[in-house]
Formats: sequence, C-alpha cells, structure tokens
Amino acid sequence: MHRQSTRPTDRTVRQLFTKVGGVVDEQAATVAALRARVAYLEAEAEAYKPRSRKKVQESGNDRFARIEEIVEAEKSSQRPPKKRRVAKPKDPGLVVEQAQEMITHGLQQIREAEEM
Repeated sequence: MHRQSTRPTDRTVRQLFTKVGGVVDEQAATVAALRARVAYLEAEAEAYKPRSRKKVQESGNDRFARIEEIVEAEKSSQRPPKKRRVAKPKDPGLVVEQAQEMITHGLQQIREAEEM
C-alpha cells in the first residue's frame, strides 16, 4: 500500500509562504496609507487652530514719520476751509409758471389725440 505522508512538500510550503507574504504586503500597504491619511488630517487640523497674535515691532524711524504727519495735519487744520459754490435758489414763481405751461401743453396733446 501506498501511504500518503502528512508532511508538507516543498511546493505546498512555498505556496503557503507566497500567499501569506501577499496578505502581509497588502496589510502593510493599507497601514501605510492609513498612516499617511492620519498625518494629513493632523496637519489640516493644526492649520485650523487659532494662533496667538504677536505685537508688531515698530522701529524708531516710523515714529518720526508719524510726528511729521501730525505736524502737517495741525497746519492744515489751521487753514481756512475752502469756499464752496452754492447754487443760487430759483425763483419759486418761475418754477410754478414752467410747471403750469407743461401741464397745459400736456392737456392740449391729450385733447388733440381724442379728437382724432
């Protein structure tokens, strides 16, 4: 009688290691992709965190420029204001006469249109 051995052959061992290696590679790729995603999301969350504001450091030269501007503003405030041109008021009687003429002219046009 031919007896089957229970020992695995070299071929079956090779196949088993190939399949296990494929699964391990697949899992390693999944883990690497997830780690990259986590790093991306952490960086994005960090970008949305509020940051403290720092006081702007001013140099001494900026202050001198401001003093000159203040002196100029004081001088300009002492000048008399420019005179504005004011429209002369129209005679109300003239405006009323023009309005009456427009109304009578409009009424005449309406009557002419009705006669036609």
